Amino acid sequence: MPTITFEDYKKAIKAKYEEEKNGEYSNNLNSPTSANLRNLCVKRFDANSNKDDLIAFKSFFDFPFDKDKKNQFGEDELNKLEAVKRFLLGKTENPAEDTIQLVSNIGRSSAKTF
Repeated sequence: MPTITFEDYKKAIKAKYEEEKNGEYSNNLNSPTSANLRNLCVKRFDANSNKDDLIAFKSFFDFPFDKDKKNQFGEDELNKLEAVKRFLLGKTENPAEDTIQLVSNIGRSSAKTF
């Protein structure tokens, strides 16, 4: 059985993003600005109770997701989302693991992941 590497995982997430950027969340993904990615995080995590996804959110932002405290996304959080944006646009070759995990988790729904 072949071993899936972190590089394989990144490529799979990026390929799924390319498929999904013109789909249901195209207004957030087709032009992945920090603000659009923030809005997508709020949409996706608001409807998500998966423990692993919520851990990835907390790991990336250093605070737990709370749908009643959406205004916690300040300038620091928007700056952190720049790493996500750079990865999605292919402008970084070595994103941090928590960046990849967040991208994977904001793309997750009941039937698909990017």
